[in-house]
Amino acid sequence: MRYSSQHFVVTKGDTLNSKDYFFAQERQRRNDEIKCLEGRKKKSKMISNLNAKALGLIEEFASKGKEVYKEEDAKSLPVTALKVLCQWKQQSKIPSKKDLILDMWLKVKNVPSPIPSWSSADDDLLEKLKTDEIEIADTALGREKLELQKKSLACLAAMNEEDMKRLNISDDIMEGLQSAIEEV
Repeated sequence: MRYSSQHFVVTKGDTLNSKDYFFAQERQRRNDEIKCLEGRKKKSKMISNLNAKALGLIEEFASKGKEVYKEEDAKSLPVTALKVLCQWKQQSKIPSKKDLILDMWLKVKNVPSPIPSWSSADDDLLEKLKTDEIEIADTALGREKLELQKKSLACLAAMNEEDMKRLNISDDIMEGLQSAIEEV
């Protein structure tokens, strides 16, 4: 089933019947963005937890006078600690035997660790997307209207006095348009 408002995507608004379609499309766009942001947040939280766990292991090992980056000291690490350190260095397929895990750790120990990419601004955006009411200006129709208004103002700004006289645009209206153009 096709909705009449889906026609907007093709016609750029030449024929429209209902605002509901635009609200539904914006809601879907927001839901997709929310899913994406929540996925990023979850991944970032996992990275933060893994960073904390790995750094805790490194500190614990250092408190015993051992250095996890040295081969001799790393040999005395338990398998679980080696697995955490390899995961920390973004290794997905970790073997089960200690010798193989140790070899992997020694190969990847200098690979940069991931940095969590989630910020408070991302939290704010996620909350805004979840709670804000959708206005027509937030929809594709509203964005298209704004773009057309900007283009119209640019056309008016490019008009010379002769064009304005031919269109019977008074000086008062032109002055008001010029101030509006300057604001945009």
